Amino acid sequence: MKYFILLLFLVSFNISAQNKWQKLNGPPGSFPSAIIALGDTIIAGTGYGQALIFYSTNRGSDWMKAIIKTSSRINAFVVSDDGGIIAADAFNGLYKSFDLIHWNNIFSNGKDFLSLGKDRYGNLFAGTDDGGIFKSANNGLNWSAMVSGVTEAICDFLLARDSSLLAGTYMAILKKYNSSDNWGSIGFQDPNYLNNIFSDTSNNIIANNNNYIYLSTDNGISWKRRDTNNFSNNTYLYNMIYNKRIIGTCGSNAFQPGWGIILSDDLGLTWRYSNEGMPTGITAFSLAKSGDDTYVGTSSAGVYKSTNFGDSWFPINKGFNASDTWVINFDNEGNLYAACFSNGLYKSTDRGISWTLINNGFTDTYIFSVIADDNGILFASTDQGTYRSLDKGGTWSQINSNVCESFEKDNSNRIYGLGDGGGLFRTTDQGNSWMRLGEGFFINGYVYGLAIDSSKNIYAGVLGGVIDKSTDDGSTWTNIYQSSNSSSAISSIAISPNGYLFASNIYEGILRSTDNGLTWQLKKTDAGFQDTYPLRINKKGIIYTSGSNSTFFSSTDNGDTWNDITDNLSMTTVRDIKFDKNDTMYLATEESVWRSNPDSTAGIKDKSPILHQYSLSQNYPNPFNPNTSINYSVKYAGLVKIDIYDILGRKVQTLINEEKQPGNYSITFNAKSITSGVYFYKLEINDYTLVKKMIFLK
Repeated sequence: MKYFILLLFLVSFNISAQNKWQKLNGPPGSFPSAIIALGDTIIAGTGYGQALIFYSTNRGSDWMKAIIKTSSRINAFVVSDDGGIIAADAFNGLYKSFDLIHWNNIFSNGKDFLSLGKDRYGNLFAGTDDGGIFKSANNGLNWSAMVSGVTEAICDFLLARDSSLLAGTYMAILKKYNSSDNWGSIGFQDPNYLNNIFSDTSNNIIANNNNYIYLSTDNGISWKRRDTNNFSNNTYLYNMIYNKRIIGTCGSNAFQPGWGIILSDDLGLTWRYSNEGMPTGITAFSLAKSGDDTYVGTSSAGVYKSTNFGDSWFPINKGFNASDTWVINFDNEGNLYAACFSNGLYKSTDRGISWTLINNGFTDTYIFSVIADDNGILFASTDQGTYRSLDKGGTWSQINSNVCESFEKDNSNRIYGLGDGGGLFRTTDQGNSWMRLGEGFFINGYVYGLAIDSSKNIYAGVLGGVIDKSTDDGSTWTNIYQSSNSSSAISSIAISPNGYLFASNIYEGILRSTDNGLTWQLKKTDAGFQDTYPLRINKKGIIYTSGSNSTFFSSTDNGDTWNDITDNLSMTTVRDIKFDKNDTMYLATEESVWRSNPDSTAGIKDKSPILHQYSLSQNYPNPFNPNTSINYSVKYAGLVKIDIYDILGRKVQTLINEEKQPGNYSITFNAKSITSGVYFYKLEINDYTLVKKMIFLK
């Protein structure tokens, strides 16, 4: 049976390129804040700002994204006795999954959950940031509060070899005995912030805080501090495990370049750095082990693996697309750049298949935008100011303190910086000097959208739902649109090949002007277009924009009608849209970069009666409850069979089993009689077979 399940996964994974969108391999980006390894299976949760879960069933060779939608971070995992995996989300409670793909919230009470543990009886424990401990005796179905006796954060749990459960806190260690639900403090002469507790193979228990480790040889009754004075005073020890030796992760702090991995072969008496194979200047955070394999989550380079107990490392990031990518752009040679929230800047020379971190010279890795001029000179904006690179991103230097929300370039190779509170700037000399446009006009200074037409008129979208226009190269400005909603903002402005102006108005929808901004019409105002952000138009005049609820739309008739082309982009938010020289579209999303051929996403129906291939479309909607539609195409007449399977490979239902003539068909699947979860639907006709995945949520 397991081979059939694996086949379903492989087929589903390999056909992703047949969807309208192709997910690219990176950048890895947002750091894995928690990792658990269970044999060949690895599960990693990310943060900050977005709680994503990725899993690998082949020891990190390939990763797939789970279905979980929160806005915090994953702090810990634990396995319950019924085979479920439980995750602690910092702000949103506890989640549980049986299939690694779909995660359900099982407990939430407003607490910030930091740690998870399990005793020898199978009882589960969840620790919070205020000293609270919650217990479940039925695999997470119900939870009750315990009296812990402390008010500081519960950072980690450890099941000791004497079957007692230890809990590490900010200022002490608590010990839980097998015969009681009471917690008692145990000896610490110099209590401090304790990140985690772990044990070796000789009954030694080790606890570490930011600067020291503590060793107990009597199951936590007494402790001895091990100094780490051979390391910089600014080094933070984030996490440690024992896998033949002590392996620790360290850095300067959570958001600055760090140190990586440290090792000790003598229980903390002496230490050495061991970063062979890792990028320079990264901070390492989470750790996990499975046999001789060790896994580490880094601050900006994803997951690394060691098969020699930390002596050397190599990346295992294929499919681990955890980067919250805000902006993408191309240079004059077709290289692709991605600005990632809190993780810096990445570069790809192969259309997004592989990525390299290019943060050399940045003092801050909160990068808002990146652009290249016609000569290949790069500009990037951070919350510390604007940086420039003269060598394709090899090195960076700060050139001013302007914090720009984004950049735009006109046909004269002039770069515009859209100020995050600072107004609108322009450089005509490759960034050596910048002139502020509209001095005193953009009162609040927040300029988000910019477009320049063929007559060199400049249109600026401003906070407050305002569009301003300049007809004299930015010297003077006139207000040409004012939203009725003063809380809105004009986030994007684009000009179609026929000269029409389009603007995305947050909270209201898509605006259009056919007379150079003199009058405006709302062309899309339903709920799917609230909170629209990026809006771009390709060379053919096809308009693309994202909406709320992770949707994506196109229009081929100047905004009169819109097509939902979300397809397999569902469950991710599009933040930026760019086209390369061939008009191929790239999307920056909250967890990866995607690519598509514009012809496949235009929403234009093929009027030709000739069918060139068999096809099986992604079901819609997906996830669904309880009905979903499945479209398929038949090239040659034959027996068509579509079966539904559950995650274990068991057939649930046969949707169709009959002869069909060439043509396009649609069938509805009603799932009201089955349980929520992940299912697969398989099309068989003649010698053609295709499998796709769908998610049923009650």
